[in-house]
Amino acid sequence: MNIEELPGGAKAITPVAYLDSRGQVFEAWQAERYREAGITDRFVQSTVVLAEGGSMRGLHYQAGLVQAKLVTVLQGWIWDVFLDIRPGSESFGKLSTRLIGTGQQIYLPGGFAHGFLTPPLTQQRTIVTYLVSSAYDPSLERTINIATAFPDGPWPVSWGVPAMSERDKGGEAWADYRERVGK
Repeated sequence: MNIEELPGGAKAITPVAYLDSRGQVFEAWQAERYREAGITDRFVQSTVVLAEGGSMRGLHYQAGLVQAKLVTVLQGWIWDVFLDIRPGSESFGKLSTRLIGTGQQIYLPGGFAHGFLTPPLTQQRTIVTYLVSSAYDPSLERTINIATAFPDGPWPVSWGVPAMSERDKGGEAWADYRERVGK
């Protein structure tokens, strides 16, 4: 397993993959191995996203919960986007991005807003799974509208302007979030 440290305690992870003519096998989670790598969260829910090409999801977080995430791409590619929203963190307000593909992962400790963009014009859906440390609660779901903080977008220019849900477009402005948390 290859691990790269990212701002705010996030990690880019490439598990060992075994490839042959039948396809690919990799361990997406093995508690002891990940604990040795510093990921000690107890994950309680797994969520799978089937994403169409050229779509943006996020930036999402659960209000009042410290929800760690282990994001794994099972098929395709995503431009992963994560923003440290912890007011006391040295990396508060730091937006990070990473292109990850099949068999690659991003670990986010609690306190990050997260989203991703799928490449346009893909022939297949992108499949992403999340392990999270607290169960999803729709009443706590919040969105920061990425366009309010990063009007040029954190995605590759060649990928164009992504399709976003009305809920994500209507997310809280980054300036309003900063003011609300006193930063």
